[in-house]
Amino acid sequence: MVFLTLGINLEKPFTDYANTCIFSSYLQSSNVVKLCMGIEPSFYVDTKDTGPYCFNPCGHMATENTVKYWSRIGIPLGTNGFESFCPFCATQLEGHPGYVKLIFN
Repeated sequence: MVFLTLGINLEKPFTDYANTCIFSSYLQSSNVVKLCMGIEPSFYVDTKDTGPYCFNPCGHMATENTVKYWSRIGIPLGTNGFESFCPFCATQLEGHPGYVKLIFN
């Protein structure tokens, strides 16, 4: 589980973080999603491990170059717009830049 606003990985139950996390004011406004690995190798831009990142809002984890690449690719949406999508589940990315650097403590 990860707070998408902060990129902080949850190892404790959600209720414990309300009392111990120094960022507790963000708990009410942050989405919490379950992390999962993006397992389709053809979507990866490189194989070099450059740190943990995940797409926002789906939580698929990938390398830094992969999330940066797919967050910049515009895919046609509707008749006059382009949006970025997660390559693993085709969920439209939220916010800017569309991914989060994960912090594991």
